[in-house]
Amino acid sequence: MIFDVIIYSKYFRSVAFALILLYPGYVSATDYTWVGTTSAWTTSTNWSPVSPAGGPTASDNVIIASVVSPKVAPVVSSSVIVSGLIMNSGRLTINKNIILTVTTNLTVTGATTKVLGSGRLAVGSSSTSAAQVTFGNESAGTTVDPTLVVYSNVVAMTEALFKTVSLTVTDLTINGCTFGGTFALTKNGDPSGVINGTVQFSTIANITNQGNGALLLGNTDGDNLTFNGATTFINTGSGSILFGNTDNDVFSFKSTAVFTKSSTGPIEVARFGNTDFYNTITVNLPSGETSTLGNVGGGWCNFKGTVSQVIKGTASGLNINKISIDKTAGTLTIQVPVNLVSIVGATQPNPELSLLNGIVVTTTAKLITIPDATSITLNQDPNKSFINGPVRKVGNAAFTFPIGKGAVYRPVSIAAPTPEGSSTFVAEYFNAVPTSSTSLNTDVSSVSSCEYWKLTKEAGTSNVKVTLGWSSSNCETVQPIGIKLCRFNASNKWESVSANTETSTITSSEVLETYGNLTLGYSSKRIYIDTRLLEPVNFSISGAQLPEGIVYTSAESGPGKDGLIPILPVPLSSGVTPITIDIAAGSENTAMKITFDIDNLYTISNVNASTDNGTIFRPMIGDFYAINNAPANGKTIKFLRGDEKAAASFTTNLVDGTTMMNSTGSNFQILGLTGYIIKSFKILSLDNTLVKGPLTTTIWDGTNVNSQEVTNGVYKFELVITNSSNNYTYTGQIIVK
Repeated sequence: MIFDVIIYSKYFRSVAFALILLYPGYVSATDYTWVGTTSAWTTSTNWSPVSPAGGPTASDNVIIASVVSPKVAPVVSSSVIVSGLIMNSGRLTINKNIILTVTTNLTVTGATTKVLGSGRLAVGSSSTSAAQVTFGNESAGTTVDPTLVVYSNVVAMTEALFKTVSLTVTDLTINGCTFGGTFALTKNGDPSGVINGTVQFSTIANITNQGNGALLLGNTDGDNLTFNGATTFINTGSGSILFGNTDNDVFSFKSTAVFTKSSTGPIEVARFGNTDFYNTITVNLPSGETSTLGNVGGGWCNFKGTVSQVIKGTASGLNINKISIDKTAGTLTIQVPVNLVSIVGATQPNPELSLLNGIVVTTTAKLITIPDATSITLNQDPNKSFINGPVRKVGNAAFTFPIGKGAVYRPVSIAAPTPEGSSTFVAEYFNAVPTSSTSLNTDVSSVSSCEYWKLTKEAGTSNVKVTLGWSSSNCETVQPIGIKLCRFNASNKWESVSANTETSTITSSEVLETYGNLTLGYSSKRIYIDTRLLEPVNFSISGAQLPEGIVYTSAESGPGKDGLIPILPVPLSSGVTPITIDIAAGSENTAMKITFDIDNLYTISNVNASTDNGTIFRPMIGDFYAINNAPANGKTIKFLRGDEKAAASFTTNLVDGTTMMNSTGSNFQILGLTGYIIKSFKILSLDNTLVKGPLTTTIWDGTNVNSQEVTNGVYKFELVITNSSNNYTYTGQIIVK
């Protein structure tokens, strides 16, 4: 006869402990409580009631509580099997190479409860799962040191400390735990699994979802999951693996992270909050599939740290809503196409790109695509973070490509397409000699010798105006006067496509219909005095002191620029600090403030100037002005930058306020030599080799002694003048571009 009996133990409240089929000769399970006065698990009298020889059997349940002297904690020194194990306090030690196997139910809770030793605690088996496993509770401190291997239908881990763990589970809850060793999880079945709270994975973590239920990481508010070792997520089932549920969730991957999807279930990273990557990430998807990072609430994907990182994998593309690069060292290399996308329904649906620190490296096949409405944030010093490689822009709005190369940010901008319509452009910057840099159209005298941009229209019928810029970080000195935006045309020549000259940018005069390589060039060879490279010693004067002054000017514009502040001005915006010229005599220092009220470009409508020693500011030729020092016993004029640090200085002692200047044409000339005879004017190389001269005029046409154009570079000039009784020599530097 067969009887069905269900036995409920007071120690296993949540589920029926066992369903037992009784048959002749069956021995029912017994609950044994540890009362040992020695640590030997196998001693019968260490159990209450007294156990069979060798300790509780595979059909028995074991209860271990706190131990008070003369009792001692148990030690498992030979492998044993029990049906159930409950520890609400106390200690249990499993020795090295020893296995304690629990087949049905395991409960280990309590702030002082510890399972110690370097053996193994096994729950269930690959063929027969345990019913329920519980570790820890809201009182943090439960510790499990032995290797833990669990096959169970239900596993709950709360505020507990583990080392090496392997879980195969259907219904999983992990909340606020630390895993000090390798962590392996296989989630199967229909119920969802959750990993919440502050959870630390100290070393390798391998997590697989192979069931229909979802695995939810960070499913409450303010969860913080940290993966310190190499981490792998694999989804072979139809259930999802989902990261984040609120904007306060944080996920940190301190080592490599791999996300692999081989079935219908998605892996959704950075759904909300912040996901920080400190190393390479790999996204593997079935052929032709793309994956979205931040596809629900618009979470941030942040790339940080000091090591060079790579985004790679078999995905056809990654759709990212918000991405930030803030690295203290190393680069981020894109080896999977990255598309910035909007997220319908998100609080902040538009894509965002934040380039704070670190260089992003792309290639023609693996680049970043940026749509309209993308918000781009740059470092205050954009040289610290930009995209080194091609960038694709899609849409019908104006756009500045955040590109550069090496250590220099060198953007190119396009206006809104004309006529209005969506078009796709790709831009890249190159810090190299432009293609066929000496093949020039008639309207171009020279082009850059060290940089160019490539702009390509991939799709659409609309066209755009293009803007290039320059700054003090350019690979060569840029002279704004006469500058041109040049395009390499179908005839394989560089031609000018601009008509205007500006202070830091230049724009094509018309909407371009063909694109390709672009660079900066000049309509004629420029010869000008180099104020940026000039040090005080570069200007030297020999001979007796003369009574009046000399003004040295530059086309470099405005306060705050490198080089001397110009007497030839450009429009100054409202509120700009007036140009200041200091005149120092011996130990005294008197200041003369000159305020320019600008009417039109290069026109001074009103000049106010005065000093205590009678210095005046008077016009010379055109819009050039000279300063007379009266008296001028070896006085020094200092032209100041906006930060009020002297850029260069030299002694003033030439009659009639002679002005050295760069001409608006192609010749270098010195004006205002009233009452003096030019004895000699020479152009020299930096090693003092004669280039041109001696001349009897102060005009140089940019050729050498053989009447051939000189190459671009830095030269010196030496001017000797005489008044029949004394000779006076002036030297300085010149740049030819």
